[in-house]
Amino acid sequence: MASAEDFSVFRREEVQKILKVLKEGKLSVIEPEFDCEEGVVYPGLREIMNASRDAIQEALDGLSKAGILRSEVVGNVAVCPRCGSHKLSLQLYCPFCGSAKISKGAVIEHLTCGHVDVEENFRRDDRLVCPKCGKALKAIGVDYRRPGVLHKCAGCGGFFPSVRIRYTCNNGHGFEESELAISEMRAYRLNPAGRSLLEKMTLDVKAITKPLVDKGWYVEAPAILTGRSGVTHDVAFAAWANKRKIDGSPDMVSEIYVSEKIADSVIILAFWAKALDLGAKEKVLMVVPGLDEKARMLARSYNMRVVEAKSIHELQEIASTLLRKMIEKEVYKDLKVEV
Repeated sequence: MASAEDFSVFRREEVQKILKVLKEGKLSVIEPEFDCEEGVVYPGLREIMNASRDAIQEALDGLSKAGILRSEVVGNVAVCPRCGSHKLSLQLYCPFCGSAKISKGAVIEHLTCGHVDVEENFRRDDRLVCPKCGKALKAIGVDYRRPGVLHKCAGCGGFFPSVRIRYTCNNGHGFEESELAISEMRAYRLNPAGRSLLEKMTLDVKAITKPLVDKGWYVEAPAILTGRSGVTHDVAFAAWANKRKIDGSPDMVSEIYVSEKIADSVIILAFWAKALDLGAKEKVLMVVPGLDEKARMLARSYNMRVVEAKSIHELQEIASTLLRKMIEKEVYKDLKVEV
């Protein structure tokens, strides 16, 4: 069961902008990039949303948690284990004595006397001469060899291929390389299983409920309500026949179901149980593309209002007309409306 926190994300303006471009097919994959100043960013969304990096990431996390988006790891960024900062500087230390007096260069080993040092200390003009014994080095593999590029410590004189690394972030936190944290870079794409929820959350509910608002009703859309059982339910909208929300059950609740195939009785039963727990007097189910015959019969037996349409656009028009006719009926004559 989704929590109120899961669905509250849809009320945010930046989230609605993401949903709009996903629904219109203008953006199929939301790809991350690494920015030296900000860290992981989503350039494609920044142009659309004009929001901060943190606001965009929060929106993506919320949509992923709600099931609209699914994500996959496409990279990683090294960050501070304490504050998560990606702005890191590193310092090199001798693994033997801990000195920071480190140099790096090509190394030569004199096979005759065994002296090892960086190449620049062997250079005498255009010749190689051992600084220890003074002999000239003539043939590689005969009187000297090159072990490769190594680090040298001026403190203890040791040579080593790998140094000890310590990091410091821009917030002043220092830590060893073994403590370095990894932050995932994720790409997001529309979850096929979440398309129904996407359609529902991008439906122009304000246009549908305008007849209610014009008559002085209070409308909350989407609505997150707690039922008599203590369970939290999300509905497309809930409405009270007063200009303000009052304590107690709503006078009307509505749910939207969008799929690629005709819905069956399971949808009716699920909405009926939800509306019953919320204590709603009127129940309006909006369905695209429609119900099968058994589901229609079940809805009638529960006195449930059902709007069936072939498209979201058609659904909005039919549902708005239905609500206007409903509030003109005698059933609402005795409901007090505060103007």
